[in-house]
Amino acid sequence: MYDIIVEERENDVSCRIYINSSSSTRVVTIASYVTAASMGVDIYYTRIKDYQSEKSDAEKIIEIPVMPIKPQNKTHLDVINKINEENEFDSLKDLVVKGLNLDYGKGTNRNKYSRIVRELEDLGFVKTSKFSRAKKKIKLTESGKIMANISYLFHDN
Repeated sequence: MYDIIVEERENDVSCRIYINSSSSTRVVTIASYVTAASMGVDIYYTRIKDYQSEKSDAEKIIEIPVMPIKPQNKTHLDVINKINEENEFDSLKDLVVKGLNLDYGKGTNRNKYSRIVRELEDLGFVKTSKFSRAKKKIKLTESGKIMANISYLFHDN
């Protein structure tokens, strides 16, 4: 589904895309909803008058309201994309200095990016795992990888 939406958007950025969740399993409907929410497309359900007859006329088309799912700002996306490029970082310092090319120094960037990594972890985009007393590996979750792949939809890079 993701690939089809990306291909359509590459052909026509302003095209309106709909996902039909009618007659889908619960899992497919949930996946369709998450896709619609994260990619800014519409989802609908068609109620059929009689499923038993050969000719199934639509009784009603119901547009399902979708709450957008996206990172809070461009800085979040920058961090997600940098982690995606490198696969993982061995520490917050590596992310800030080697990944983002910023000064780690005393306080400012260290505190800012520590907070951002925590926020991204709370949102389910990043996973940290302590591997030594002072270091935490930082990597993307599956949701983070998907977000990195569709990040161009949310902010101009």
